[in-house]
Amino acid sequence: MTDDELVATFERCTLPRSDWTHRAHLRVAMRYLATCPRDEAARRMREGLRRYNAVRGAARGYHETITMAWLAIVERGLREHGPDGLVDKLADPSLLQKHYSGETLRSDEARHAWIPPDREAL
Repeated sequence: MTDDELVATFERCTLPRSDWTHRAHLRVAMRYLATCPRDEAARRMREGLRRYNAVRGAARGYHETITMAWLAIVERGLREHGPDGLVDKLADPSLLQKHYSGETLRSDEARHAWIPPDREAL
């Protein structure tokens, strides 16, 4: 599936849950950042994830800090390395642990609002 097809099925909430992987999240974030200003990419990612999760029966699945942290990581990766191979470079979801403690990410506050990293800056 192309990136445009992935974004379209994500936005229509027709993407099968089994296809909504970490890599798919990264590809959508990359596409948004490539086609929109940062604020618009963040809004689209946030709203899209909330809508997709609600349709897929996981309304509580959205996590603001994780979403915005990954968006920042993808944005930096695009700036430093470009899009080629970036998904492979960011494929390990545990990369976020470099920036955040588990305690911070498990907090309700981080789920509902942006919390800056408590380890290494993004």
